[in-house]
Amino acid sequence: MDLAEDRGVTVIEDAAEAAFSKYNDCHAGTFGTLGALSFQATKTITTGEGGMVLTDDQKLHERMMLLRDHGMRGEKRYWHEVVGYNFRMTNLQAALGCAQLENIDHIRDERHRVHTTYRKNLAGEPRIKEQHFEQAVEPVLWTYAVRLNTEKNTLSRDQIIKRLGQGGIETRPGFYPLSEMPPYECPQLPIASEIAGNIISFPTYPDLDDRTIAHICDSFKSEFSHVKGNG
Repeated sequence: MDLAEDRGVTVIEDAAEAAFSKYNDCHAGTFGTLGALSFQATKTITTGEGGMVLTDDQKLHERMMLLRDHGMRGEKRYWHEVVGYNFRMTNLQAALGCAQLENIDHIRDERHRVHTTYRKNLAGEPRIKEQHFEQAVEPVLWTYAVRLNTEKNTLSRDQIIKRLGQGGIETRPGFYPLSEMPPYECPQLPIASEIAGNIISFPTYPDLDDRTIAHICDSFKSEFSHVKGNG
């Protein structure tokens, strides 16, 4: 933010998966001029799909309200000031989100429990690297993910995902960097590619019990005994 302020750059904060996480006691999504949160089904709270944009800039707020409602304002019915969109949340989605907000302390506590339980079960495992959080960060994880240590593993990330899936455990890969996807004209990003190719995301939701987490971790660690190439 200091760098952006020095150069007069507006910051749009992508906090899609970080709702309710904090840095120095400030919520993710509140640092930039705009902050975006996701309420997709797997996120900390959900409205089924969609999300929310945060800002303390009144002019930007009014502009977004105009664009989300077909470019219309309330003063003159069915009059379009600009080309707008239908980005309104339905009443059913809002009711779902509001009900979860009323229960957010429990949801946040249970996600912390899931995070802590995964860390305990995988503590000391030399073939993975956990995500690092600075002391000032209070994370609320939308998914618990680890990075495979390529120097110590005999199976690839995709082989492990496949084997766990055969055992009824769904895990997911990390996101691909822009440099690997056709629509983007982006230079090669070898470090991002290496990290993305070795990330595994584990099941993460508030009702996930400790016994199931232990089973997931035991199954994951057991895959390291297989020889690469058999997957």
